[in-house]
Amino acid sequence: MLALRHFTSLLLLVSTAFVAASPAPLPEVGAVAAVEERGSGVDVVGIIVTLQASVAVVLPQIDNLCTSGQATDLTIAPLIVELEAAIEIAVVALGTVPLSGIGSPSQCAGLIAEIIEDITHTIEGCQGVGTILTLGTLVAGLDQAIQGLLLTVETVLAGVLVLVAGLIVDVVALLKSLLFGLTLGCLGL
Repeated sequence: MLALRHFTSLLLLVSTAFVAASPAPLPEVGAVAAVEERGSGVDVVGIIVTLQASVAVVLPQIDNLCTSGQATDLTIAPLIVELEAAIEIAVVALGTVPLSGIGSPSQCAGLIAEIIEDITHTIEGCQGVGTILTLGTLVAGLDQAIQGLLLTVETVLAGVLVLVAGLIVDVVALLKSLLFGLTLGCLGL
């Protein structure tokens, strides 16, 4: 019985030594080349400008519905989802940019601040419309999408969050009242 315990312990020790001594596999040459080519020719400013153009198409539609009194959950929800999708597309595109980032942090911060301000003012216009019952839920999804955008841009261009926070000081109170908590938290506001 004692010999069986010693044999089992010795077997465990030897097998651990073999596993620890085996070398880790080296990456394939093609995989390294693919990582190095990641994002060639893509710049952050171009992605943000494209996002701004997409947002500029959707926001006037929301504004028109809210000011005309035709806004309902059924008419606003698809447009908010369209905004979220545009932001998500930008986040995915930013994932292809090399970690060194191609673009100006101050220019990107200015564009992102404009996008956040535009979205905030549009949502504010819908706030008093009584036929939109799920506005809080819709804002929560939009808030999460904006937070993802901010974190992704910061990964590519360090320092952008501080710049954006400084540029949106005029709408911070409005963001708080609209419950954009994730966005505010991400910006340290």
